Amino acid sequence: MNDDYKKLSNSLLKIMLLLENFYKSKNDEIKLNIRPLQTHIVSISKGINEHFEKKAAKLSSDIDNFLSYPQKITYEKLIEDALKLQEELFEI
Repeated sequence: MNDDYKKLSNSLLKIMLLLENFYKSKNDEIKLNIRPLQTHIVSISKGINEHFEKKAAKLSSDIDNFLSYPQKITYEKLIEDALKLQEELFEI
């Protein structure tokens, strides 16, 4: 697995953990850590291929919606989408 794949996989794991912490605590300060990581994920994805760039952009948009309106179903879908993206990295 090359460096970009590792960085993306690690960043996805970090963002999932931060989303979990935010969902449980509803602490707005956690958003300050999530937002730059969203940008980082999209940026790394651009270097991999267009497929990952599109999926990362969609994930980032969905995260924005979740941070504004945190709901359980949205949280679960975000985690599922992040895991799917991470799994796709391992398939390449």
